[in-house]
Amino acid sequence: MIQPISRIARTTATLGRFALASLTFVACSNDVDNTPNKLPYADAGPGAQGDGSAGVCGCMKKGQVFRFDSLQIVAIDRNENAGVIPQLNPIWLADITRHELNFFLELEDVKEDEVTLNIINGARTDGQGDTCAVASTKSTVRLLRNGCEFTNFEPADGGYAFTADPAALNVYAGTPANPKNCAPVLAPPNVIALRNAAFRGRMSETCDEITDGTLAEGSIPKTTVEGTCTCLLLGDHMAEECSVPDPTFKREGTPNDINACAGCNKNYQSLNSLLITFNSGKPLEYLCKDEKGDPAVCLSATFHALTSQMPAACDGTTSDAGSDATTSDAPAE
Repeated sequence: MIQPISRIARTTATLGRFALASLTFVACSNDVDNTPNKLPYADAGPGAQGDGSAGVCGCMKKGQVFRFDSLQIVAIDRNENAGVIPQLNPIWLADITRHELNFFLELEDVKEDEVTLNIINGARTDGQGDTCAVASTKSTVRLLRNGCEFTNFEPADGGYAFTADPAALNVYAGTPANPKNCAPVLAPPNVIALRNAAFRGRMSETCDEITDGTLAEGSIPKTTVEGTCTCLLLGDHMAEECSVPDPTFKREGTPNDINACAGCNKNYQSLNSLLITFNSGKPLEYLCKDEKGDPAVCLSATFHALTSQMPAACDGTTSDAGSDATTSDAPAE
């Protein structure tokens, strides 16, 4: 079914270092839906139509790692003017700069016509910006490759259609002991889930950065929005000020405080309530669907990533320890 959504402006050239991405992707297990999604997609630049002009990028190789150095929301629920956007973008940029929000992209496999990426979130381990890899956030996505460009969608009928499996992403922020998002009953815990993601990036011809990164659209399940609480810190405040979640804590609920932040602590607020507040008191519309067809908030963003190294896992094992993060946001058993 064609779903109308707002135009994503080509912001990469004007955002400079702020043009970047959103979040940790996992290949979804659901069948690929080739029905075009209505997206008045802006000019994707040279090579976007498979014209071979994206460059060769023969320097791409297995094991290369990149870290997001900026992330900008373009639209929420297909609205580029949503009040929440100017509120969240500076917060995400500050967290990336302080290494409290880390997205690592690892080239798992490189072929002439496709690329497999592992995407893992990291957590800050000290005041110097050292990080560890949060193994539970690991996700894997297979993207079709045309020279330097890799993607799982293509423009179609004024929108887009998936050309490979939709991606899924799990976003962790903070330190191992002090998560900025508290969701103890969801799986994976303490992350913001992004599902059904249409994703594109372009490798520089020297293979030292990923440019023109686009999340054309992804969906944050309603169960994630209502089941997550966030420790909102501004300025130079660090994740330690969130304190450690308390399994016995439960705040008396309000109409928009769905789960009363049970299992968190007094420093956390309902993500649902915060988004409504940031959106000038307007309720979320949930115009998208998650991988199960349930209501979800639409998210579109841009990203950029620089060459980096994969840190050791937070539990002291290798960074690829454990299985890939589940695409389910159902309560953990």
